Amino acid sequence: MKRIFLGSFVKEKPLYDLFEHVQVVFNRETLIKWTRTPENLHLTWHFFGETPLKKIYQIQEALYDVLDKQFIVDVHITGIDFFNRRNKPAVLYAVLSDSSGRLQHLFDQIQHQLYVHQLIQQPAERFVPHITLGRIKKVSSNFYDVLKVTNEQFQFIAVKIVIPQIIESILTPHGALYKPFKI
Repeated sequence: MKRIFLGSFVKEKPLYDLFEHVQVVFNRETLIKWTRTPENLHLTWHFFGETPLKKIYQIQEALYDVLDKQFIVDVHITGIDFFNRRNKPAVLYAVLSDSSGRLQHLFDQIQHQLYVHQLIQQPAERFVPHITLGRIKKVSSNFYDVLKVTNEQFQFIAVKIVIPQIIESILTPHGALYKPFKI
């Protein structure tokens, strides 16, 4: 068994700089469990969780046309936002704007292949392209103001290539470590 997901690491220096800046700014305002390192920043296509090796091999076969291949995209990181859970901020993330629709098309292709090969029960209905920066544990009253100011000062970051991979998530006391799955 391996804890896995399909994802694409986003290795852009401006994203790493943004990540460091956001950590400094938000650490004053909230308690966040940050993504472990900038090199761990990624776009998630599908999370599987604990998965038997046999199923991982089936995923590799089903997604042969997309895994470890470069896809040219015209995507921009356009700001910082958060997902709510139980009406509270839960995940801080970098927003990905996909004006070309290329990410959505690739997502739909991945979901279709997983469904056709009976590796998921049904394709996901919604895709929100994003890069998780951290899990929010507690916010202060200034959290929303800091988010607004950060977004007002934000400069777009271009992302030109995505490479879908099977990524292993290794849980440690210091947070999850992500690395490409190797047989």
